Amino acid sequence: MFARCLHIVPVAVLLGGCAHSLGTPRVSYSNDIGILPLVQPSTDARRWYVPLDEDHLLFVDSGYSSTTCDDTWVEALNLTAFGRRKTRGEVGDVIVQKAVLPPFELAGHTIEDLVCVVRDIGETSSIKDPTEVPVAAVLGADVLRAFFVVLDPEAGQITLQNPENSSINDENSLPIRREHKTWTRFRVPIEIEGKRTWPLVDTGASNTYVDGDALKLEATYTDENVQVRATGPGGVITTHRTYFEVEQLDVGPLSAGPLTLTDRNRGLWAPGLLGLDVLDQFRVELDFQSNRARFTPAKARANPSWNRWKRAISRDNENIEATAPEARQTDPVNADETVP
Repeated sequence: MFARCLHIVPVAVLLGGCAHSLGTPRVSYSNDIGILPLVQPSTDARRWYVPLDEDHLLFVDSGYSSTTCDDTWVEALNLTAFGRRKTRGEVGDVIVQKAVLPPFELAGHTIEDLVCVVRDIGETSSIKDPTEVPVAAVLGADVLRAFFVVLDPEAGQITLQNPENSSINDENSLPIRREHKTWTRFRVPIEIEGKRTWPLVDTGASNTYVDGDALKLEATYTDENVQVRATGPGGVITTHRTYFEVEQLDVGPLSAGPLTLTDRNRGLWAPGLLGLDVLDQFRVELDFQSNRARFTPAKARANPSWNRWKRAISRDNENIEATAPEARQTDPVNADETVP
C-alpha cells in the first residue's frame, strides 16, 4: 500500500534531550510506501522539488550531506539556531548554524532528532524562492540514507520506504560507496570511454561533472565568463567552463547519451557529480543497507507546476470531504493528478 502523505507537518515546537550532532536521524517507519510528488516552481524548470506542505517546498539534493533549513522557516517554527561554523561551497565559504527540528512526518514516516544546518538558502545557494511559494529546506543525503529510496522521473515521484522491507541483490545492480568511505554522500561507478570513475549521485545538479584530465577526455569547447549558480555568498560566481561531448556514458550494463559533460577538476577531495541529465534517464533504486543501486531505463515526464499541483490538491481535498469514510480507504486520492 502506498501512503499519500505528501507533506511535512511539525507536531511539536521544542525538543529536549536530543543529540546536537549532524547525521542520519531516527525514523519510525510507516508500513506503507511513502510518495513525494515532483513539482516545478516558476524559478527552476529543471531540478527536483517536492511539497513540504501546501505553503512550502523542499528542494531534493543528495549532493547536500546534511539537510539544510532556511533561516526564515526555522524562525517561523520558533526554533533557536545555535553554533557557528564555516561550510565550503563552489562560490565560497558560508557561515552556518544548526537547529534541532521537532518530530515531523515525511511521506508518512515520522522523523525525529534531525539536526538541520541553518542558513539563508536564497542568498547563499543556487536555490531561489519563487514568488508563488518559499523553499523551506533542502532534503539532503542524511535523511535519504534512512530509507530504501526510489527516484522515479517517469512516474514523477520519489518513494521512501522502510529499508527492512526491500533489498537489492541482483547481478546487474551496482555498488554504492560512501564519499571518502565514511561520509554521508554516496557514489556509484560509471564508465566514460572505457574509463571508470565514481561520481557522487547529485540530484541537485542539472548536469554531470567529471575530472576531464583524470579521464583523459579531449575538450570539445570552453566558455569564458560563465555565470554559475552554486553554494556561497550571493550564490553566483563568474568563471570559465570546459565541456566534453561524449557518445555515451555507461551505468552498469546500461548507457546514457549522447551527453555534454562539464569539467570539474578540484582534486582528490572533490569527486565528480552524476547529475539530472543522466539520472532523468533512469529509475534509480537505492538500498543503503546492502549498499547496492539498481538502474532501470526510464523517460522523464514533465512535472506539474507548483500552482497546478496545489489546485489539484485543493480539488482532491474537497472530494475527500464529500466521500464516505469507507470509500476513502479503498479509493485513495491520486495527488499526482494534474488539472487542465
